[in-house]
Amino acid sequence: MYFHEKILCLIIVSKFFNHIDARQFRVTDQVYLDIQDENRLLGRVVIGLFGDLAPKAVRNFKVLATKGIKGKSYKGTSFNRIIKRFMVQGTPWLDNLHTVIGRVIEGQNVIHLLEHTPTDVDDRPTRRVFIADSGLLPTPQPFYVSDDPYDLWAWIKATAVPLTMSFSILGFFHWMMRKMEI
Repeated sequence: MYFHEKILCLIIVSKFFNHIDARQFRVTDQVYLDIQDENRLLGRVVIGLFGDLAPKAVRNFKVLATKGIKGKSYKGTSFNRIIKRFMVQGTPWLDNLHTVIGRVIEGQNVIHLLEHTPTDVDDRPTRRVFIADSGLLPTPQPFYVSDDPYDLWAWIKATAVPLTMSFSILGFFHWMMRKMEI
């Protein structure tokens, strides 16, 4: 069986055994956040916003990510709590009410870098980590994302480049060792 046939078979089998009723959310807009710590730019996080689900909250989020309100915007905002594998909190405007307005579309690796920021006993970062820049990205037409944690296609897309690079490096070293007759 060829490699692509095995992958297709794996996808079909995983969908057959997957009994989770995943929900689909319509992404109407996208916002980017360029994250930086004291020393360097960590990268860009793109958040897909669910404008149909929470239109007022999404509208406010977009304004804060672009021009701001009364001189306050996400640009320059520090993250004040980082709880590994749970939450990254950075807005001082939270009022103990939380609304899900979107999902990370790109840049999950940046979130993982944030999780490795040293924190004190209250989960507050010991060094400054902040949003260096933010803004709106063009979204020509709405698209859907799933909340399925077992979305095999998403896992394949997320691991394709790192695995390809790893196998390429291993192949290169194998070739070098054969040339050197070790």
